[in-house]
Amino acid sequence: MRFSGWVIFSFLLLLVDELRAEKNWEQFDKKIADRMKSKNKFYKEKDNKIKLHLSNRIKNIIQNESQSSKLRSRVYRYIDRNGNSTFSDRVRHKGYKEVKLRATPRRKIEVTSGSFYAKRKQYGTVVKRAAQAHRIPVSLLHAIISAESGYNAEAVSRAGAVGLMQLMPATASRYGVKDRKDPIDSIRGGSRYFRYLLDLFDNDIRLALAAYNAGENAVIKYGRRIPPYRETQNYVKRVLKFYEEYSGVRRKF
Repeated sequence: MRFSGWVIFSFLLLLVDELRAEKNWEQFDKKIADRMKSKNKFYKEKDNKIKLHLSNRIKNIIQNESQSSKLRSRVYRYIDRNGNSTFSDRVRHKGYKEVKLRATPRRKIEVTSGSFYAKRKQYGTVVKRAAQAHRIPVSLLHAIISAESGYNAEAVSRAGAVGLMQLMPATASRYGVKDRKDPIDSIRGGSRYFRYLLDLFDNDIRLALAAYNAGENAVIKYGRRIPPYRETQNYVKRVLKFYEEYSGVRRKF
């Protein structure tokens, strides 16, 4: 009896020790869990602060880029009675309207009709080389392109002129232009043609411009004067205005 009682007592002691050990482990696990929970909360709050900070920085960057892009891309357009477009960076009279802007999903600001000044810069090297090759003032060649197409290589007129320098099929063929919508081809062909007109009219820029718009035969027909066509007369004035603006020199023509 004594032996069995001792066994029972020992079993009870062992059971109590196991319960204590299990309770200690539970408390230990709870402490670890609480500590991990506290750390997770700390890092989660820190992560949220970082995300919020980055989000605000990105918003500010996007806002600043959008505002600067709008300022760089502000272009005004005037459409005359004949449907010809004139682009400018300022309002010259009430007929000029600002070209509306649109934002792409990437938040980049683009001009719906193409970025006038970005393209002018893009074609700057080609225009300069063509102007030098054919002894034409660079500012004058830029002025012609501005008045003809506003640097839109896809431009097509009602008469069928195409590209940056608005070449007709016969003129393009005459000066070896294979693709009138190709900017380089158009600039090279158009500058060659304009050099021919300058030579034909003794370097008279006004008559050469009138011939570029109405054809050399029209200028010759009216006694080597600007034809009495409103479109041609307005065209000459428009190009000369651009020429003065780009060169920064007031000229008498």
